[in-house]
Amino acid sequence: MQILLNAIDAKAPLSNPTFTGTAKADTLQILGPGSTGDISGMTVNGSPLPTLLGQKAPLASPTFTGTVTTPTLSVTGTGSSGRVDGMSVTPSASTTANTLSALLGRTVYITDFMPLGSTDITAALGLAEAKLGAGGGRILLPFSTAGYTITAKHQFGSNVSVEGEGRSAAIITSNFNGDVFAFGDGTETNQNSGVRNVTFRSSITRTSGAAVALRGTFNAKVADITCDVNPYVCVDVYSGPNAFKIHVDRIMVPSAGYVGIRVGFGNPDGGPADVFINEPLISSQTRAGIEIASTGGVQMNGGDLIANQTALLVAPGNGQKVFALYVRGTYLDTSVQSGLKISPTGTGIVVDSQFTDLWAATNGISNGAAGVLVQGTPASVRSVSFNGPRLFNGGGEGFRMEGGAYIDIVNPQIGFNGLFANNTYSGIYVAAGVSNWSVTGGRSGAGTGFTATNQQKYGIEVAPGSGNSFGIVNVDLTGNVTGALSNGATGSNQTVIARGAPYASNGANFGVGTKVPGNLMTIAGPSRQPSDANSGGATVQISSGTGATSDTGIFLGSQTNTSGWMQCATPGSATLPCLVNPNGGAVALGKPAATSTADVPSIPITNGQPTTKTSPVSGMAPMYLDGQANKLCFIIGATTSCAQLTSQ
Repeated sequence: MQILLNAIDAKAPLSNPTFTGTAKADTLQILGPGSTGDISGMTVNGSPLPTLLGQKAPLASPTFTGTVTTPTLSVTGTGSSGRVDGMSVTPSASTTANTLSALLGRTVYITDFMPLGSTDITAALGLAEAKLGAGGGRILLPFSTAGYTITAKHQFGSNVSVEGEGRSAAIITSNFNGDVFAFGDGTETNQNSGVRNVTFRSSITRTSGAAVALRGTFNAKVADITCDVNPYVCVDVYSGPNAFKIHVDRIMVPSAGYVGIRVGFGNPDGGPADVFINEPLISSQTRAGIEIASTGGVQMNGGDLIANQTALLVAPGNGQKVFALYVRGTYLDTSVQSGLKISPTGTGIVVDSQFTDLWAATNGISNGAAGVLVQGTPASVRSVSFNGPRLFNGGGEGFRMEGGAYIDIVNPQIGFNGLFANNTYSGIYVAAGVSNWSVTGGRSGAGTGFTATNQQKYGIEVAPGSGNSFGIVNVDLTGNVTGALSNGATGSNQTVIARGAPYASNGANFGVGTKVPGNLMTIAGPSRQPSDANSGGATVQISSGTGATSDTGIFLGSQTNTSGWMQCATPGSATLPCLVNPNGGAVALGKPAATSTADVPSIPITNGQPTTKTSPVSGMAPMYLDGQANKLCFIIGATTSCAQLTSQ
């Protein structure tokens, strides 16, 4: 009896259960074959007692009070007909009694509803689910060397989970197109259901449907599933009423199919929300390892998408929106096309999404496709960021941006790409029409752990006609074939400060010593005296040497409300001459009348006779020196008079 009681509880050990009743002679019998006390052949509600004993948790220190009367308790062995489903068990901490039938009925074995020797679970699934009743429960698929077969789709109700004893222990083979296991139909919410520890196979080449279809589910869990022979789609997550909080964990698709995991396919709305995809391992899919078409929130963590047409495809169509997509720490390797492709079509949009710590290597080797490809328009792809992408050893660019706006790449590690054609593809390529983008920190060039020859054309290549409002800041662009940076952008608002680049630029007003520059370049500082140049003091210093104040150079400054000045000097030693146009060319020195003084005259000086007669300007000294003709000319009224100069 102790062993039988160990089988009763379906969830957790019970402490000190109590049985009550009135006893009559011969109403309690424990009979086994040959009346020897052997109960190994006994059954309870059609299930072998040894099987039940192996699945339930033991009771802690049970005690029994009272007596038993017919037919309250009847424990039978082989050949007997008694029933135990009327027994009740009351845990010590509870005031509610659970019937033995209810406790044992929360979990059913699929084999209890199958003819002996059969592998077909098509009808058995319906019988097993009916046995669970409205409250639902678990359908267990025990280990089977022959596996299981199914000939038609089964659609599950809410609160039903299907569990195998392991991927290789519970193998289900279908022979039809369309969905195999479906949870929900897209019109009503299926709740608290799922499947785990099962392998799906097909005896035909599938062209539609999914092994597991979540068509409008809340709190669904699909975990530890393999689709390894003739898959089409392994797991398909649709939208529907209240479709969110969906877990898709550790899905493995090692054989050629269409898409391993699909999210939001065919939904012209916001798509399912709060979808969590963890550690997928998917290869050989002819469209994509994972495709996301419509969602209000997907979080994808880890995994390896290898040797697919495209590893991760984000492709909303008309009326679809991918919003709040977060992908972290995923390998996107050896794709025929790109590792990650963002490519909305029609009115589809991709917004407010982030990709962190992606690894994309050896993609596009046969065709020059980029490791990461972003396509679209400024309206269809916006506010998408990439943190720490590692893009190596690809056939084309590491990162190719063909469209979009507000695209930010932070701390990239990009190198050894362009393997399809040397000196043709750059580490990062930005096409015409892309605006409001940035690359900050990191590198695009040599310096990675790869030992092959780097074939990238430029570290960053900005195509002619690219829009303005972009920044390239603190990026190492050294070690590329042609050069560090090619910037053909025509916009005015650009900031470029990159290691290896031949220049630094800022398209907006640039200020030194001021946060509000009023001109294209403004250098602001305190009032300085011309005498400060003797010690190297000035607002601006242009010098040879190391930049020390003692370097020989030109010093410029200004005195508040007094004058601006320039002095050529070697500070602390001597003043130096300043040469103005030493190789020739006219020079004019002048001063407006409002600030003209007798001791600071204005003397226009030209190299040769002016082509037009000089007109006097009020407040200007009325003379000029013709250095070519050796004449000193004076302007009196409208008349110019010149005196010939002779050598002494």
